Amino acid sequence: MDLRHVDELQQVIERLTGFASRVKESSGDATLRQEAQNHLDVLIQLPGVLRYFFIDEGKDSALIRPPDAEISRTPAHPDKQFSCTPIFIIGNRRSGTTLLSYLLNASDGLSALPEAFVAGDIVTMDRLFTTAQRARTALDEPFPRFLLRIGCLIDAIHSEYAASKGKRRWASKELFVPHRLDLLDAIFDYRAQFIYAVRHGFSVAHSCASRFPMRDGLPLNDKTSLDVETYLNEWISNNESTMDFYERNTNRCFLVRYEDFTKNPLSVGKKLFEFLDEPWTDDLVNKKLTKQKLHMMGDNKILATGGKILAAEEPWRSWPQALLKTLGRKANPTLQRLGYEAEG
Repeated sequence: MDLRHVDELQQVIERLTGFASRVKESSGDATLRQEAQNHLDVLIQLPGVLRYFFIDEGKDSALIRPPDAEISRTPAHPDKQFSCTPIFIIGNRRSGTTLLSYLLNASDGLSALPEAFVAGDIVTMDRLFTTAQRARTALDEPFPRFLLRIGCLIDAIHSEYAASKGKRRWASKELFVPHRLDLLDAIFDYRAQFIYAVRHGFSVAHSCASRFPMRDGLPLNDKTSLDVETYLNEWISNNESTMDFYERNTNRCFLVRYEDFTKNPLSVGKKLFEFLDEPWTDDLVNKKLTKQKLHMMGDNKILATGGKILAAEEPWRSWPQALLKTLGRKANPTLQRLGYEAEG
């Protein structure tokens, strides 16, 4: 329904209300009077309902997002709303996201944030976005502007941290939001850049099973009690969602395959920095990278090697054939989608 018709509807409601009132006052039939009263009760509520659904979303056309914005990925605001072009490092855990954080932080201009997961936690706050609807109707707050306020809050926190380290641009590692990436993208007005870390699912499952049960306890759930299968299920779900996002936004995403990066870090690193439009020098790998110990950015392999990049290990290749076959049936569609060969 077009907003132009709201005034016409209001006039119709007023006429019907007047008619129902006259019927109620003039009729001697108790049943008819009660029916008229029932209609009056409904009609009296209609103007408020109309205002709720047809409220004017704002006077500034630059702040009113087109209905197909999330499809076209169209920014709703003028440029320069944020301190820099945000960078998010995404991917399943144990896929090289920490190594990429160390690489970015080795540069003079980029600051890899500690694992505070500020942005990731915010996009999973469902009630915050329920509040956005109430703010839209009660405070005349267009949804795009509400999202911008959240983005500016996150940017202010992150940019101040980066500045304290003498850096002009920040990069945030966000692991636990594969199903909320589109919302995260909208919060930053479809302007952020994303580095997508990918690693073979069996390597991830083996790495997770070798580390996390000792720290977190057994990852039992209702699907399986086999540790490597539990972590592989997580890898499949997360990468399917993240790959969907990547394919829809290839112009602002850069996929880094862990095995390629550890085999040839200079080549992959240079291409990554070209994508970010940041200066690259070969000493970022090993020479500068090894001198770091990032706050709250620990990784047993990075710390054990002193930051040196070593070729990827694949201990899963010695798994029993029956296990490879079982897990391959589950993982092969995702493995092949990510450019790996089918297993099992």
